[in-house]
Amino acid sequence: MPFRASLKPVLAHRTQTLCLAAAVLAVSAPLLRPTNAHATSCADLARQALPDTTFTTVQTVEAGQWQAPQTQLTRIMSAPGMNVAGKPTRGSTPAFCRVAATLHPSSDSAIRIEVWMPLKGWNGRFLGVGNFGWAGSLMYQGMETGVSEGYAVASTDTGHDSSTPEGQGGRFTLGHPEKMVDYAYRADHLMTTTAKTLIHSFYGQNASHAYWIGCSLGGLEGLIEAKRFPDAEISQKGCTSG
Repeated sequence: MPFRASLKPVLAHRTQTLCLAAAVLAVSAPLLRPTNAHATSCADLARQALPDTTFTTVQTVEAGQWQAPQTQLTRIMSAPGMNVAGKPTRGSTPAFCRVAATLHPSSDSAIRIEVWMPLKGWNGRFLGVGNFGWAGSLMYQGMETGVSEGYAVASTDTGHDSSTPEGQGGRFTLGHPEKMVDYAYRADHLMTTTAKTLIHSFYGQNASHAYWIGCSLGGLEGLIEAKRFPDAEISQKGCTSG
């Protein structure tokens, strides 16, 4: 496959510590005012026929009712200074449409993604939330902050589950070249394109801006997405990590 030749340098750069505060991956329309209009209901999104996509959860989460699964990542992301909006504490989430799905771009792929869309006050923008380390889990805390700020948000586990022994470190890539491709870039890109499709279906319009936010691996994910898919206008802000 044509992308295999570029995997080695991409994966080599995974060891670098990068921090990307925000990368604008697409600017396609004028800035929109907050909207409460919905082109379709949250439940109806499950009826969409998207290629290589299996919906696992499509639900309306009422304001203040979201409870993230408690994991080691949850404890890390709840530490002071880890809020992606720079806030000292996490507030309760507003009501949002939650769509969880598993993507199967290859016979050996199982990429989990979630897309959250505010029921009221959407700011017209999309925010992709990057991962840490070898990934393997959804970045719920970053999603909580993003949706609370009015963004439609998305996250992915990059195609493996770090809560299992075989999903920790880089073990998941051994004998699984397609999972390596998913981790290298495919999961992030398909998460983004799927999220944009669902956003358009739900609100009846495209997001005016698309952002990526993350540190360490998350910053690198944003840079790889921008490099591999440079057909949109791109600007970015960066920071360094010690």
